[in-house]
Amino acid sequence: MALINNNTTPLKNGVIYNLIYDSPKKNITELVINRSAILHHFPEGRQLEDSIAVFKEIYDYRSKLLHGTISPWDGKIPSIAEKAGEATRLVLLTGFNFYSAMYQKDPTPSLRKLKNAFHEEERKYSL
Repeated sequence: MALINNNTTPLKNGVIYNLIYDSPKKNITELVINRSAILHHFPEGRQLEDSIAVFKEIYDYRSKLLHGTISPWDGKIPSIAEKAGEATRLVLLTGFNFYSAMYQKDPTPSLRKLKNAFHEEERKYSL
């Protein structure tokens, strides 16, 4: 498979990290939620607002757990963890598909090109 080789593996290039977080001057929470939602809503034609709601809920629970305002044994945690796992898998797969589509158009990938392609896609949304 052309996508996987010694120099251009998506994981080696930090594809997902660079798609989600590449602007330290912006609010990390907003970036993670909005950019994850963009990748999440593509495959099954979800409404972007629905995907944003999914990631807001996941991020809210993540923050509550991190800051100790909710117990890890709270009854809602298993369903949130399952939702987070499913959403994360979909974002990862969509990110790899995005990279693969870009790679098929231009077989000399770079992080700069990846960021530019994703920013071009992101501009289609008013987030």
